[in-house]
Amino acid sequence: MEDFVRMAATTEISPGEMLAVEFNGDSVLIINVGGEFYAISESCTHSYCPLGDGVLEGNVIECRCHGAKFDVYNGEVLSPPADEPLTSYRVKLVEDGIFIASPE
Repeated sequence: MEDFVRMAATTEISPGEMLAVEFNGDSVLIINVGGEFYAISESCTHSYCPLGDGVLEGNVIECRCHGAKFDVYNGEVLSPPADEPLTSYRVKLVEDGIFIASPE
């Protein structure tokens, strides 16, 4: 059974913007890339700095602490010093709601 939980409204996150939320005790970052929504872990896997304070350019988020870069589509590491990917959460939209669920 899919346990999707409503976390925000689509109108709360404009294109190029991010919103940090709590999901099942974890901090998750919901990101709007050109009208498509993605959800990843909010903490950098290198130094655990909050990525919500990072720089978002297209689908790439850069950690402000040490410059690690991640692909928001899937959480993959794009540049060091991080070497572990972020957790990527499943996202679905229902009407104006953004729902997320744990990874498969």
